[in-house]
Amino acid sequence: MKSKEEPALGGSHTLAMAGKTCVVTGANSGIGLETARALALMGARVVMVCRDRTKGENARKDILSSISHSETAQNDSSFPPAPTTDPSCSAIRNSTIKNTENSVIIPGEQPSPSVYSVPTAVESDPNVKRPPQERIRRNRPSPQNPRTMVIGEDPIDLVIADLASLTSIRKAVQEIRQKYDVIDVLVNNAGLIKAGYTFTEDGLEWTMAVNHYAPFLFTHLLLEPLLKAPAGRVVTVSSGAHRMGRIDIQGLEKAREGKKAGGRGKGKARYLEFLVYANSKLANILFTKELAKRLSGTTVTANCLHPGVVRTNFGKSATKLFYAGFMLAWPFMISPKQGARTSVYLASSPEVSGVSGEYFNRRRRARVTRNGKNMEMANMLWEHSERIVGLGGEEKVEQVLKGMSNGMSGKKI
Repeated sequence: MKSKEEPALGGSHTLAMAGKTCVVTGANSGIGLETARALALMGARVVMVCRDRTKGENARKDILSSISHSETAQNDSSFPPAPTTDPSCSAIRNSTIKNTENSVIIPGEQPSPSVYSVPTAVESDPNVKRPPQERIRRNRPSPQNPRTMVIGEDPIDLVIADLASLTSIRKAVQEIRQKYDVIDVLVNNAGLIKAGYTFTEDGLEWTMAVNHYAPFLFTHLLLEPLLKAPAGRVVTVSSGAHRMGRIDIQGLEKAREGKKAGGRGKGKARYLEFLVYANSKLANILFTKELAKRLSGTTVTANCLHPGVVRTNFGKSATKLFYAGFMLAWPFMISPKQGARTSVYLASSPEVSGVSGEYFNRRRRARVTRNGKNMEMANMLWEHSERIVGLGGEEKVEQVLKGMSNGMSGKKI
């Protein structure tokens, strides 16, 4: 009997993301881990944003192992020819190559994704067997210059952030921006369903805080480096559960006011965890559509998706009853690798180049509910979210675009 597991995502033979930097939230397990793995195998430098350092480091090592195994299995003959024989690399051919103890750096602009560093005589000899870490590396950016080729550099970075904390999100983004001037892809993957009517340190209902306010703030704070990319992409993991959702701005405001007053928020008796989750997934769609509208005319696109019903740790923070039901359905769910396919597709495929403001399922555009098309509500939710996360004037989309336009001397951003 053939396995229903679909082929591995990406691979060292498919370097469509070489030279690109991708940020993936919630990357230590489940869909996020498989998304990060696939993008890394496609040649991207991946920044994993995780809450727990130990779990994040274990996931990072897991991905590095996948890369190593992929490169070990690959024959030397599968490597492309040296850049000196590639007519598209005349600029690099004349570049100065700096040899250091652990790396070779080729300065200059981003080369073609098919280009590798210039090999030495020993590296060019097919009879010389080299450990995986010494093989010719894919084009990867360095912290000093995101568009510089670095040989032997660790392709996976780990940044710690508690997405339930606005302060922690800002610290994480500050760390990312200190290392990377350009971000090609942001995958807002992290999400949860929380048991009970509980609040974060910022006084926000927990599920909405992690599932909506966190990606809203994260995206805004990384907007400038996304705009610097040739074709930046924002991919947000929503859910088919949005069909049960509705957005009540007054209810969101009242819940926060109730917490500020020292209570647990109004409406506690009416709290249904799955409906709150559904509301947050609807918010993902409205955020995506409004973001796409506000970024219209720029090089950045924004899309969202339903990953499918996936075997992950998703329900562990929910009530025991919900998690029991989740586990009963476990045998009928798809694997995290399958669940990551649409995220990877939206992050990397040329088929969706220029496509923005859409909702995808199984790598195809899909319909959303009437609430998911309500652009008046999308705008109201946007303005509400700006207040909630405390966006400064210079952090708002319009001001970022204005500042970028002034700094780009009229070039399209």
